[in-house]
Amino acid sequence: MDESPYNIRLATPADADTLRRSIRFTLSSPEGKGQRKQYRDGVERSEVLVLEHSEPKDRRRTIDGFLEWHTRIDGTVTIRDAGTIGDEVKPGVIKRLVREMLRIYQPPLVRAKTRRDQEVWTNIFRELPGFEPEGVEYARPYWRILWAWSAERAREQVPRRELGRPRGGR
Repeated sequence: MDESPYNIRLATPADADTLRRSIRFTLSSPEGKGQRKQYRDGVERSEVLVLEHSEPKDRRRTIDGFLEWHTRIDGTVTIRDAGTIGDEVKPGVIKRLVREMLRIYQPPLVRAKTRRDQEVWTNIFRELPGFEPEGVEYARPYWRILWAWSAERAREQVPRRELGRPRGGR
């Protein structure tokens, strides 16, 4: 059986440098402007996942995206940052990383913030089962949507991709 070309794993210190150099558009910096973030603290706490793919010709692995979070003592997770390589955000990569973090760590509650004017980030959390808007806050100069996820809510919601599937068939 062939090995999957994709792999999700915890980031290493070498990955922190790659993320800083290569990823421009992130949840915390959706316009790609300003000082690029350091990811070493999250890597040292084992709170950064990366999704990578391998090139079949040279078997080299390349990072496609990352997810950084912080876990409180009570187990609540706050998503701090996420991003993908390239000139635009790839929602599928971010969703896959969030789902994997939820599967591995099984937190009781997850929180995230998105800028209200950044539809791509807002849609990512809107489309993930279990996430619901919890409120809004104003942090100059932007309004932010506060998202909360719970396992109970995720079980109650049907994933979007299953909504269009026909029942039974010919």
